[in-house]
Amino acid sequence: MAGRYYDEWQVGDRISHDIRRTVTETDNLLFSCMPHNPQPLHLDAEAAKASEFGQIIVSGSFTFSLMVGLSVGDTTLGTLVANLG
Repeated sequence: MAGRYYDEWQVGDRISHDIRRTVTETDNLLFSCMPHNPQPLHLDAEAAKASEFGQIIVSGSFTFSLMVGLSVGDTTLGTLVANLG
């Protein structure tokens, strides 16, 4: 599926992604460790258990990156060489 160029978008366009995936504990661990993110909420089950969330939570950076990746097929695939914006 090819993406769309800027001038092909209309205000109000919606995207429904066909690609879905389950985020695993390993995904979160690797994504936290690669950029050296030491936040205990992402890595330490005991510290996270004592937090307001009560468990390890996925990094917001991972969530954002996953959403960008899932949207590439609908947005920029075949229309960009690099996303410099």
